[in-house]
Amino acid sequence: MAKRFRILTIDDEEAVRRSIKYYLEDSDFEVLEACNGREGLEVFRRDTPDLILCDLRMPEVDGLQVLATVTAEAPDTPIIIVSGTGVLGDAIEAVRLGAWNYVLKPIQDMGALEFAINSALERAKLRLDNHAYQAHLELEVERRTQALRESETRFRTVVESLNEGIVITDESDVVTYINSRMAEMCGYATAELVGRPTGVMGPDHVRDALRVKTNDRLRGIAEVYETQLIRKSGEVFWVEISAGPYPSPDGTIIGSLSIVRDITGRKRAEQDHEKLEAQLRRSQKMETIGTLAGGVAHDFNNILTPIMGYSEMAMIHLEKQSPARADLEEIIVAAHRAKDLVRQILTFSRQGEEERKPVLLQLIVKEALNLLRASIPVTVAIRESIKQDIGAIHCDPTQIHQVLMNLCINAAHAMKGRTGILEVKLDTFYVDAEFSCLHVNLSEGQYVRMTISDNGHGMDRATTERIFEPFFTTKSVDEGTGLGLSVVHGIVTAHGGGISVYSEPEQGTTFQVYLPYATSNERGDLDDELPVPTGSERILFVDDELPNTLMAKQMLASLGYDVVIRTSSVEALEMFLKNPNRYDLVITDQTMPQITGNELAQEILKVRPDMPIILVTGFSETVTATNYREMGFCAYIMKPLIYRDLALTVRNALKEVTNEIH
Repeated sequence: MAKRFRILTIDDEEAVRRSIKYYLEDSDFEVLEACNGREGLEVFRRDTPDLILCDLRMPEVDGLQVLATVTAEAPDTPIIIVSGTGVLGDAIEAVRLGAWNYVLKPIQDMGALEFAINSALERAKLRLDNHAYQAHLELEVERRTQALRESETRFRTVVESLNEGIVITDESDVVTYINSRMAEMCGYATAELVGRPTGVMGPDHVRDALRVKTNDRLRGIAEVYETQLIRKSGEVFWVEISAGPYPSPDGTIIGSLSIVRDITGRKRAEQDHEKLEAQLRRSQKMETIGTLAGGVAHDFNNILTPIMGYSEMAMIHLEKQSPARADLEEIIVAAHRAKDLVRQILTFSRQGEEERKPVLLQLIVKEALNLLRASIPVTVAIRESIKQDIGAIHCDPTQIHQVLMNLCINAAHAMKGRTGILEVKLDTFYVDAEFSCLHVNLSEGQYVRMTISDNGHGMDRATTERIFEPFFTTKSVDEGTGLGLSVVHGIVTAHGGGISVYSEPEQGTTFQVYLPYATSNERGDLDDELPVPTGSERILFVDDELPNTLMAKQMLASLGYDVVIRTSSVEALEMFLKNPNRYDLVITDQTMPQITGNELAQEILKVRPDMPIILVTGFSETVTATNYREMGFCAYIMKPLIYRDLALTVRNALKEVTNEIH
């Protein structure tokens, strides 16, 4: 019976040992196993195998140490190195220490391994003839050296074809190898980077960090991180680096090996996404504030209505010489200021009603700049660049004037205490699909762009993200309320436009306002110089707030009208249905319990389609100055009620019906 050769496999990877064991046992070899070099030497000394298969990289005792020990203690025992390093120096060192063969992992062909084993066993017999053995050994070394050189060539071919950059540095952070893809990323030839420190590839603010990373590699630390590099042209770009220690053949760490991927496109997409999310958060915040503002405006206007109404009525009844007139005038002035404040609140919540008409924006800009020259410090120079052939925009000119003045005054404040330049530009801009995606308030199309820039103290990112919030301000208590930019934001978005801001600390600030071109020429005016008209018709006035109804009755009665009031819309409807022809005009509030003003109007019009109905409201999301006629109303008045406005509106509504009859 033929002798079964005993093979010892030393490898720290169990999967490798098992695959070799199963194959060799099928070929009638007896296989012994060891999981590291120390255990392998114990098995070698105890069981005296006929041949040893040994890995190079192992804990405790590596393959080269095993090789040296076995060669010293039993030079006739064949030992074959099975390793995955593929480094030419490893093979040469192994052969120098007495290896009989060198097989690269992963083992693609077990038949080749078996052939190497059989060859080694046969060569063991040749030791009887020293000259033949020496000649065979030299030939085998040459053959294996050539194979490793071919392997290294294949390795370089693969590395040079990768889409990732490869960089190897020594312990001094000097580049010892770089593939063509990495050199191409940085805009250099490979020869320009080999022999130079990695710092040449990093901008100033990351060069020290790159050196620290190399020191980490020398301590055996591997990691994946993102950083910036710089091209030869000076362009900075983002990369992801997978870096780890680079060892010598004996296992000593001599540098760093890094795999580099260009992620500039991904970083830009992430930044664009973050910007869009921030805009959406700001938009949602403004919508929430707008809902709150609408409720506040409704209640506040109901409070102001009797204050202003009764004050105006008292003024009518007082003699001109009465000392109380001055007091009442102050009350009315304060009430008007409160009314304007409510309008501002509704403006930044994008729920205000404005008077819009086609306007040449360049005229508004010219007018505003003329006012600014007298109000800002002489240390601030004003530069203007206004394109003259810009068409008209459909806007409330007073509000757009307010936008420009607010932004310019803020810019001047940012340059307070220093010389500076306030620059105002006016041109056209086309919003394409990409720009529209990044600015949620803008749809595709042609816009007029107004740019206001300063070279003041600037703002950090956290401040920039909050500047459009109501009551947020960087000014001291006596310098501002924080409503200015909130109102600007509301005015611009209410006009179908958008506003963006860019700022850096100590680098100044730039606002850009985008306003769409005019699409209609609608315009309406009320002449304040007309006399207050009167009448004698019968009016039904409905409002759930008793002070409002009593005040309205007194105002209308003073104008000569016969007024019936109700604080319940249900009662008002029942009374109307009993005698529909008793009334010439209905005036109703919108927000009421049980039946709203809109619902009341619909029920009345079913019975009297010709009945003129005026809507009076402090605030309504349903019925506005742009859609009230669609709801069946002939006129629309915002609270608080003003004596002249009410008189004119009532008379015009009654006159409109009279004209239709005739």
